[in-house]
Amino acid sequence: MENDNKSHIIKQNCFHHYAIGKNEEIISIEAIQIENRHNGYCCVSCGGAMIPVLGKIREHHFRHKTDACSYESYIHKLWKQYIFEQWQKLSHLYVTYQVEHCCDKIKTCKLHAVSKTLRCNGTFEQETIDLKEKYDTCEMEGVYGGYRADLLLSNSHNPDVVPTFIEICYKHPCDKQKQHAGIPIIELKVTDDALHLPQQLTDNPTLIPGLGERLFGNFSVVLYGFDRMRQVSHNVRRFRVYQDEYGIKHGKVDETVLSCHSIDEHLPDSMLEVFVEEENAMNDSSIFEFGIRTAAANGIKIRHCYNCKYYGTRGKECQLTIDSWLVNINDFSNTELDKTNYTFMCKHYYEWPIKNRESIEMPHAIWANKKYVLKPIKLPTELNAKANLTIQRLKEVALDISS
Repeated sequence: MENDNKSHIIKQNCFHHYAIGKNEEIISIEAIQIENRHNGYCCVSCGGAMIPVLGKIREHHFRHKTDACSYESYIHKLWKQYIFEQWQKLSHLYVTYQVEHCCDKIKTCKLHAVSKTLRCNGTFEQETIDLKEKYDTCEMEGVYGGYRADLLLSNSHNPDVVPTFIEICYKHPCDKQKQHAGIPIIELKVTDDALHLPQQLTDNPTLIPGLGERLFGNFSVVLYGFDRMRQVSHNVRRFRVYQDEYGIKHGKVDETVLSCHSIDEHLPDSMLEVFVEEENAMNDSSIFEFGIRTAAANGIKIRHCYNCKYYGTRGKECQLTIDSWLVNINDFSNTELDKTNYTFMCKHYYEWPIKNRESIEMPHAIWANKKYVLKPIKLPTELNAKANLTIQRLKEVALDISS
């Protein structure tokens, strides 16, 4: 009796629960009733006639009318046909896998050496691709790169997009040469004909990338050839010091956000460049003030209102005398008045770092132009006609305010 039960279980494991209907679609045995059992069904593998068995003792199944074909071939072709049909129906089919962040410049990166928050190597994150967004064509037995795929996903509008293979594995996985061909391969390891396809295929992040698989009931997912390395880059902002045509030193925060890979690329007119992580900067003003301090710490002192003892008084005491005219420079925009230039006229300005103020700290990298040739300084009274017009504008505004 025990042997009979074992024999019965073995036969059930090899039951065919699906066949091909008259419209070339997959039909489940669960869809077969007494009324439609004679509609004509054939094997998905060999094409031979199949008879629905709807008895009360054994599990319902399809049986070959004559000689049965290979069950392995049946499983393989059934899943291939099923995935092909599902591809036509699905709006999205996601593949999620783990990628490692790395940087080939980490050993020489000055910014990484001082940063406590910059994570460049050895971090892992999940990345998700929507196959339906990337590809619009699914072809059975398609060929690419000299290899034949069970299902070939390709982009008909952009042939430069590398295709992805979907391989069905019942007993035999992809051969080693195919696995290492550099083609993205999604291998579905199946154990029976209980068809189902999750909308998201995910590898297991606890396993070695490239060998990860995650069980979905009766099948698992193995990925080969997916790019699992990502070059890390972080956004940085650059504060730089340069001299204008009159030899006056200026500090400026570049508007352009740079990649940390660009900190070795310098502007030719820079005396000093300071790079800070954008995520650590509250705003441009904080980067500017930090740049002023850092420049001063490196022997380059910039005349600017940040250095004034009245900084922070919102202009109530910030006054400047030009040709006996007393004006408040905070009444002007940067386009009306070059405040860096005109601090030369302010008696309250001194060339030293800001004192008695809480220091700003940011992870940063510094580059000094050792070949920079200093220009002789010309005082603002010797500036060109445009500057003199600005002085006249200051006087006019001062008269308006006083009246």
